Amino acid sequence: MRSAQHYLNPIDIELANQGLSRTIALKSGQLATLIESLEDTDRLMISSHALAQTFEKSSDLKIIKAFDDKPYLVSIYLIEHRRTLSSPAHQWFKTLMLETLAEKISVSGS
Repeated sequence: MRSAQHYLNPIDIELANQGLSRTIALKSGQLATLIESLEDTDRLMISSHALAQTFEKSSDLKIIKAFDDKPYLVSIYLIEHRRTLSSPAHQWFKTLMLETLAEKISVSGS
């Protein structure tokens, strides 16, 4: 089951305000692949502020637009399957996740 929530990236909002939209050339979970695909192109990579700070210190990539004027909030949902409700391993992992996230973000709902 997928979330019914629609996530709109801040860059898409910014572009829409200018009457523009983006064409995504590549999506990858492999950072090295993304960086390599940017070399010798005019492509942009949209990233988190933490990744952007890392790039600024250690590569030729430069930040061209930062969205630091206000936080951008994204809802996170934990969806459990009935079969795992009584599983000790799943309950341990759920507790670990919730405790870790509670330290870093505000948790709402139940």
